[in-house]
Amino acid sequence: MTGASPVLEDDTVLSRFDRHLHRVESVFALSGGLAVFALMLLAVTSVGGRNFLNHPVPGYVDWIEQAMPLIAFIGISYCQRPGGHIRMDLFVGSLDGRACGLDRVRDRRFRGGIRDLGRDIGGLRPYRDSGNAR
Repeated sequence: MTGASPVLEDDTVLSRFDRHLHRVESVFALSGGLAVFALMLLAVTSVGGRNFLNHPVPGYVDWIEQAMPLIAFIGISYCQRPGGHIRMDLFVGSLDGRACGLDRVRDRRFRGGIRDLGRDIGGLRPYRDSGNAR
């Protein structure tokens, strides 16, 4: 389930505790993955029930809204141990010259697109719903 841990291990109390904590983190990461899979099956059931049986899963949106933050927090500690964020920072930090410039342009375009999409979809909805739109 996991690769080699970058954490140094010896026979100290702290190291033994860290190894135990790693097992707990792995169990939580597995449970988070299974929860995502269960939500995917719930979505398929809801959409299939709506399309074929004209009866969606009651409370589907509430289930999703309550489960998604929990799933996100479950995976954070597991991502922290292998240093996924640090590896990405090292990769971006190793870029220089044209590659670094292209990565920054790509990043700014992506963030600008997300910003514009949020503004267009979220910002105009109250105006359209107010009855003032033509």
